[in-house]
Amino acid sequence: MNKTWMVGTLLLAACGGQTSTLAPSPGPEYALQEFMAAVADSNLPKMAEYWGTAKGAAAEIGKPTDYPKRIEVMQLWLRGYSYRILASTPTDAGLTAQEMEVEMARGNCRRQVPFLVVKTGSDRWVIQSIDLNAVGSPMAPCVDGSGTAPGG
Repeated sequence: MNKTWMVGTLLLAACGGQTSTLAPSPGPEYALQEFMAAVADSNLPKMAEYWGTAKGAAAEIGKPTDYPKRIEVMQLWLRGYSYRILASTPTDAGLTAQEMEVEMARGNCRRQVPFLVVKTGSDRWVIQSIDLNAVGSPMAPCVDGSGTAPGG
């Protein structure tokens, strides 16, 4: 018997036919960081891996059926912003959802935007919702609470 073939057989036996699965996310902050990095890189497939519901990421479960369009809209809305997590608060006793207050900044414009991050059944965290109204229109100038542009 050829030694190379024998070593290959032993390696395959040692693997035991195990399947690879996605590792659990380290936490909701990590999911938000990965999502925003994907926004900055215009990486729509990666955004879809970090956006979904407690049932799973949109990229995994294919829902909602129009998720590619929704991901594209979110990317257009959020691109160009830097962000900083201000607070992360559990919304339930089971620690399966976190309300995150995020400061979004573009130039002198700063907004506080709520994100809801949820844990899936496979222990992954995904962004379930972002209040895009709180971000403001990407086509309009930044306006403060009084209705005027800062410094104007």
